Amino acid sequence: MTGRPRLEPAACWAHARRKLFDEHAKTKSPIARQALDKIGAIFAVEREIKGRSAAVRLAAR
Repeated sequence: MTGRPRLEPAACWAHARRKLFDEHAKTKSPIARQALDKIGAIFAVEREIKGRSAAVRLAAR
């Protein structure tokens, strides 16, 4: 990559994750890997609180 990286808007974490996954697969970027790990942690919390009350979900987030 030369110059500034191109930023692409993403409507949701899944779409952002897909772009990062593709980038990591191509380049083995440690920054992309770190971002994937952080998004994975967010997804783990969301799986854990799925179906719970709004108050519980808000507190967990």
